[in-house]
Amino acid sequence: MSLLGKLCLSLSGLSLIIMMSTSWILGGWLNVLYVFLGLFFLGIILSFLIDYHLYLGFLLMRTTKNGMSMGVSILITLVFCASLAYLSTRFKTSMDITEERINSLAPQTIQLLKNLDQDMDLIVFYKGGTGNQKKELVKKNLTLFKQKSSKIKDRYYDAHLRNKLAQEYLNETPGKDSEDIFVFIEYKGKKVLVEFPFDEEKLVSSMIKATRRQERTIYFLSGHEERDISNQEGSGISKFKDALVRSSFQVKTWSFVTNGALPKDVSALVIAGPQKPYLEKEIQWLEEYLDKGGRMFVALDPDKDHSLKPFLKKFGVNYTSRYVMDRIAALMGLGQLSPLGVYFDKASVITSSFQQGSFSVFHIASHLEIVGATRGSFAITELVKTNENAISVPDIKGKMEGKHAAHVIAMLVEESKEFEEEARGQKDPKKSDKEKKQKPAMKLAVFGDSDFLTNDFINNRGLNRDLIMNTISYLVDESDLVSIRPKRLKATQLILKSSDQMGMVFFSIALPIIFFICSFIIWFRRREA
Repeated sequence: MSLLGKLCLSLSGLSLIIMMSTSWILGGWLNVLYVFLGLFFLGIILSFLIDYHLYLGFLLMRTTKNGMSMGVSILITLVFCASLAYLSTRFKTSMDITEERINSLAPQTIQLLKNLDQDMDLIVFYKGGTGNQKKELVKKNLTLFKQKSSKIKDRYYDAHLRNKLAQEYLNETPGKDSEDIFVFIEYKGKKVLVEFPFDEEKLVSSMIKATRRQERTIYFLSGHEERDISNQEGSGISKFKDALVRSSFQVKTWSFVTNGALPKDVSALVIAGPQKPYLEKEIQWLEEYLDKGGRMFVALDPDKDHSLKPFLKKFGVNYTSRYVMDRIAALMGLGQLSPLGVYFDKASVITSSFQQGSFSVFHIASHLEIVGATRGSFAITELVKTNENAISVPDIKGKMEGKHAAHVIAMLVEESKEFEEEARGQKDPKKSDKEKKQKPAMKLAVFGDSDFLTNDFINNRGLNRDLIMNTISYLVDESDLVSIRPKRLKATQLILKSSDQMGMVFFSIALPIIFFICSFIIWFRRREA
């Protein structure tokens, strides 16, 4: 390289150093630095023009070509990695391969998000370091929600820096001085506070409260030793009540003995495992409630005298009081008296989302049959059935013999008002379609067991919770507000046979030793050569 070419390169390098150091010291770019930028490029261009023969020869060398090929490969790899990183940041799409779908939203949540017709705002106020950490948790949990719906908008404020705005939201909020984070959902002018820990279940519960325009009240019948909604022991149904409250339902109890006929604000009536018979007048009130388009959830046990069998027969359901015995459940360690519901009606909104291989668990259950209804014409759906190996017996103390078949444990009875009017000759051709749709139709869900509602069964036994909550939501015409089960990491047990253990020992210890010996032999032979 000529002396002039070296001077030009030196000028270029010195200009680059002055430009970068000045920009770093002053903390920004100044117009005068364009002079040094121009000297940098000028030095490089002059150096190439003066010694172009040297540079051309260098570029045509074989080693240079190989090096440039390697450099281009490295550059392409870097561009690919950078593009992949950009796309993964720009489009946050993921695949969930966990068995419990830990990293996915429930189908019910997705349906709820699809039903949003305007933006839903989530306003988060946090205080201090702990609040900031919880804020990041909220951001993480909202990621899947924002991926599924562009109508989810989140905003985060430091409660100390935005004190005036925080006071507007937190003024009447419990724990405003002790808590370090608050999450609010605003939708169509309605504001709802989200409860900790801000997971999918809590977020969806608050979204339901924000989107619901009408209050729904679920009444539990009492006075006949029904399951107690305040009982937190295994035989109680307090968790059932808690699930309803989290889904924004009001929950109340009603006794015919002390209050008489049912009130007008009943969205759905639950009869959960009565142990004493109902009086004739009480059954008459139940029939009148259904005749007016009422919604009822009935769960009965075959070993109890509840006197409701004739009542159900009028609506097309025969409660046989025959015990369902399930040998498959016995093999699973649940006992023959705990039949598994494994077949779910795919046409019903209640069970259509249940995956193949899913199951619900009952205990001391009776199977149900369809009979001719005497109180009207109804569409009856067999919601849940056992496997084909189940049998039914009249007495669990007698012989365990019976026909092997899939026995029905849950049914849904629905009435079409328009069809009823046609059958009775009362149909008015002048009624518009809108008026027909506004007329409520009776819905009755019947289960051959009440144990599956209890605290021992509702959360820890298959799809019990989903089946229960989906049924309630369907009865009150809010099928999109269904159960979101708490997601738990499922432990996977690895059981190794003796042959598997020997194989692991070979591949983890013996195989590396063999490779090491072979490598040493090859090295030794080459060394001698």
